[in-house]
Amino acid sequence: MKRAGKIISLLIGEGINSSSSEANENKQRIHELEEMVKQKDEELKRVNEEKKKLIDDFQKEKRRTDDINQRQIVLEQEKQKEKQEKDTEISILKEENIKLKQSQQNIKISQDSIKDQDIPIAFHNPDPLVIDIFDVDGVMKKIKKKKEKLNVVSLTQVLENGIYSEEIQFSNSKNSRAVGIVRDTYIIPAGVNPSYEPHKKHFAFYSGSGWGAGDVCTKNINGKEGNKQFMDNDVVKLEYDSFKGTLIFFVNGVQQPVYISGINEKVRFIICIQYANTSCTILSLKKLSAPTSKNIEGQIAVQW
Repeated sequence: MKRAGKIISLLIGEGINSSSSEANENKQRIHELEEMVKQKDEELKRVNEEKKKLIDDFQKEKRRTDDINQRQIVLEQEKQKEKQEKDTEISILKEENIKLKQSQQNIKISQDSIKDQDIPIAFHNPDPLVIDIFDVDGVMKKIKKKKEKLNVVSLTQVLENGIYSEEIQFSNSKNSRAVGIVRDTYIIPAGVNPSYEPHKKHFAFYSGSGWGAGDVCTKNINGKEGNKQFMDNDVVKLEYDSFKGTLIFFVNGVQQPVYISGINEKVRFIICIQYANTSCTILSLKKLSAPTSKNIEGQIAVQW
């Protein structure tokens, strides 16, 4: 109906009507007009299809562009998130580093505060007429016998709540020398022999090469062999650990296998000397930050 209307409109425009005598020409003209309309319709259809294709292509390109933009936005967001996470991680690491440095500083301060401490050396002298005590250099002290008599001299320092060491060196002792500990509550008389009753139960000692031949003696053991028979000029060290209740001996820096265990009370270091002109130098007296002794092969414990 639309196409017929268009043809009639064209005929009227050309001055043609149904009453014309030139029917054949009109028929031909109508056919031509129909073809023209058909071509116009096809061209319009093609134009519309091209337009639709352009619109579809545009929409596809727009969607592709939108997808790219969206991916870029997502990537940028992920980058920002990753950057924030890295910044947070770096910030945490910096804080941990600061804390670690502070902790190390605190440890250093703590270590500095618990370094080995020198203790002033002083004695209980039970026999001043026989025993002289000299200051050597403001730190070391020397004991010297004026005449022959067996004596035990104790240091005044009470050994408790810590680890203590004493270094000793004998001279001109004629193989009569010993080192050890005494019960703090015991007052040592002049001329006492620590291996005889009733004094024996208060002492424990490690003897030199002549007197006991390197034995370790306690109230329960008359003499346990195994340690070096220390001589004049040897440096003898005693290390007492009140936490473990042990007394360990060293000679010239070498730990000895026989030691005393089971010490559960306050004690003091002692020195035993006998002959005239014998001297004993106390090289050091310290409270230690940590024990220097260790487990060694062949260790033998003697009960206090």
